[in-house]
Amino acid sequence: MYAMEVIIAATLVALLFVFIRISWTLKEIHDAMVATSTVAPTVKLDVEKISSLAEAHQQEQAESALDPEEIVAVIAVAHQALREAI
Repeated sequence: MYAMEVIIAATLVALLFVFIRISWTLKEIHDAMVATSTVAPTVKLDVEKISSLAEAHQQEQAESALDPEEIVAVIAVAHQALREAI
């Protein structure tokens, strides 16, 4: 019985060392990829596209403005459902 526990413990420790080595290897690979990366981000400004996106965003905000009557209706429905549940 004692020998089996020693074998299991030794196996778990060996697995721990394997996972540590895998993590070190992945870190080394990541560091190497970052070091050899020469890709610089390029930014292209398209003024017409940016202005059209801004206008679309403003229109979307205007359409999604909350109506106080809708809020009151939702609260009333929730209140009624709560009363019926009790």
